[in-house]
Amino acid sequence: MNDMINHKINYILQDQKGVKWYFYLSENKKIMYTTKAEEDWSTHEYINSQPIENFSVTIDNTGIIRILAYTTTRHLTYFEFTDGKWRSQVIERIYSRFQDIPYFTILSSSTGVHILYYIDHSLSRSGELLIHYFLHKGKWHGGRIWKFISDQLTKFQSLCIDNKDRLHMIFTQKWRQRYHLYHCVYDPAALSWIDPITIHSSSDNHDYELYVDSQLNLHILWAKQVEQHYEIKHLSKFAKDSGPEWKESVIHQSAHEIKVPLIMEEKDLYCFWKEGKSLYRMYSKDLGQTWSAPELLKESLYYDAVLHNLAFLDNQQPKTMKVWGQAFPDVKLAGINLRSISDHDNASSSVLSSSYERTEQKEYIDWINMKRAIESLKQDNKRMREAINNLFSQLDHINSIVYSLQDQMQINERSLFNINAQIKQLNFQIKQLHMRIRQASSKTYGIQQYQAQDIDEFEERKSTEQEIHDKIQIKTSEEKLEEKPKDKEEISKETDDQSYEEQNKDQAHGEQNLDLDKHNSKEETQGELEDQKEEKAEEKIDSQTEENNIDNATEQYEKKEEKNTQRITLGNTVILINPENPEDL
Repeated sequence: MNDMINHKINYILQDQKGVKWYFYLSENKKIMYTTKAEEDWSTHEYINSQPIENFSVTIDNTGIIRILAYTTTRHLTYFEFTDGKWRSQVIERIYSRFQDIPYFTILSSSTGVHILYYIDHSLSRSGELLIHYFLHKGKWHGGRIWKFISDQLTKFQSLCIDNKDRLHMIFTQKWRQRYHLYHCVYDPAALSWIDPITIHSSSDNHDYELYVDSQLNLHILWAKQVEQHYEIKHLSKFAKDSGPEWKESVIHQSAHEIKVPLIMEEKDLYCFWKEGKSLYRMYSKDLGQTWSAPELLKESLYYDAVLHNLAFLDNQQPKTMKVWGQAFPDVKLAGINLRSISDHDNASSSVLSSSYERTEQKEYIDWINMKRAIESLKQDNKRMREAINNLFSQLDHINSIVYSLQDQMQINERSLFNINAQIKQLNFQIKQLHMRIRQASSKTYGIQQYQAQDIDEFEERKSTEQEIHDKIQIKTSEEKLEEKPKDKEEISKETDDQSYEEQNKDQAHGEQNLDLDKHNSKEETQGELEDQKEEKAEEKIDSQTEENNIDNATEQYEKKEEKNTQRITLGNTVILINPENPEDL
């Protein structure tokens, strides 16, 4: 008996006679069950089959118990309990080692039984299938519904049947690093599914629980950890709202971990959840718009609450839900008293009044019209989604082009910076060459100026010496004339004549001497001029030799610079770069 306590996979059923059934998975992977009519549970029996990995149980409106199980050999098997015997049939076999069935379920409504299962694929970009079979008028119908891609990480969350026997399903898919929550509906009157629509998105993947109340309002609950505390999030959509908007709110916060919040309805809406090891609840009298303060269920203090899957008949209407409660064998369910549920058919309560039928028919027609409008909106939404995806792809392409252009601009900026640095280096080198050329030319010009100055000084000196020599000659002749005697008059004439002759002779001799001196000075001047010419020629040769030496040095320097020079051609301009003289910069 202790082996059966606290099993995670368990189902509690109650048939039309009020008999309770408890199903669980044993340690040897067999489906075990026991029944309870009044006080005690019966002996435990098992269903003969291969080892089971997981299973799902339901009861239809005729009281037949149906089981869908997935074996360890990857066979999806259907079991049916009729006339006190179990009958089985294999629905699906998985042969590929890359495929598996991670999700499957079976549940009942007043119009029939639904079987859903999902075949996934472990390889990237592989196809995955959702398959739906439904029992209608004693025959099974259905097949593949949708095909998804394995990269979308599809996860099916919750199912719920409303009071019009429509099947609501929610699932999540990963797209663009976010998890998107989808909602879809199966209409048994049209025998078709309405395409899924996105109702919520989150950066984290959560476990969502769906519930549809008696007024056809949709409620989705999930627990979320935010930093150091936990929250219960509530996503709702009211039937009276014609728009597609869903309202999101936080209905509870706690410092303790919150597990699986659930909604039930009994006149008012009740929310149950497990916090720590105890159960809490709160209620709403306005269909989930506002909620009361949370209160502790005191009876949960005496046991560790577990999660049960419950299926029962309420006035011949199959109901399926999850509930918190005490574990087997002392099963107690929070918020539900199975004894108060009617286990007998009541014909009068099952017959609807004519006015109610007319109202329901009108509502159904409105629903059909609304469904058509929703279909057209979905088509528009699909086209818009494709257009948005195209825009996103174009934006990604534009972003890649912009990034490449930015990289090219950075490369061009670096090249321009290097060219500017090289131009500055070349300008500095050109300035140095100009300075060296100016220094060499200034030296040459200084030598020429010095030679011209020497020639002028020499000519001045020669002219001065000539003037001094002339003055000396004249003075000497005057002194000789003053030394002649002047006493005798007789002799004066002779003397005058002699002096005149002598004077004439002296004058002639002086003229001759003057001529000789002039001739000599002329010859000396010519000799000096010739010497000057020779000196000038020698100086010219020296200057030419020095210029040749400068030119040779410049030529050698240019050749040396050419060897270490890089050339850059920009159009008609040639730029020479000498990287071996960085100290010149």
